[in-house]
Amino acid sequence: MPTLFELADEYAPYARARQAVERAVSRLPDRQRQVVEAHYFQETPQAEIARSLKLASSSIRNTHQGALKNLGKDDQLFGVLASIGKVRDEARRQSLERGALAA
Repeated sequence: MPTLFELADEYAPYARARQAVERAVSRLPDRQRQVVEAHYFQETPQAEIARSLKLASSSIRNTHQGALKNLGKDDQLFGVLASIGKVRDEARRQSLERGALAA
């Protein structure tokens, strides 16, 4: 049976990632933030989001795609995910590290 400390060590990266995602989502434009929060945090299907916001489903899909693109560009989120080994873009990680060292 794992000890409490082992469980805490396993949970820490998850907690850091969740906090970083929540902060990054809070920086999105309002509509993008609404769609991401509803879809991922409240597990609402996109069709239902479209109905509740009185928008076309295609608008929600486009907003969702734009939000994911913006989240992908968020250097703070990327930095946290890189620090816990959850990114694949090694060139971007190294570029951010060089920038941090130069600052």
